[in-house]
Amino acid sequence: MFAVKRGALAATLALVGAFGLAPAASAQQAGELVSSQETDLGRPGMRAWRIAYWTRDGANRPRQVTGMVVAPLDRRGGDRRVIAWTHGTTGVVERCAPSLNADFAGITPALGEMVARGY
Repeated sequence: MFAVKRGALAATLALVGAFGLAPAASAQQAGELVSSQETDLGRPGMRAWRIAYWTRDGANRPRQVTGMVVAPLDRRGGDRRVIAWTHGTTGVVERCAPSLNADFAGITPALGEMVARGY
């Protein structure tokens, strides 16, 4: 038997409910995509998807986290340049994640400029 902390379970269920994630029946490999959901950032010229994927925590345990993928609306030919942006520490609970913030575009430095330049 194992015990699940009530707070951890509640946080997981809240994330699943708010984001519409289904528990993944997978090997939980780091980098494995669990789900994606197109979302409107309220900014012109860009499309965005909130993604959930597996990673590992500091104790090397599997952990599901969220992130954002943002791309310009225009469909230029050829390869795209990519920027991987990571934020500093924002808090220790799920609701602190920038990818879950309703104003993601507003709190992400230079997002509009990066998209305008084709990243």
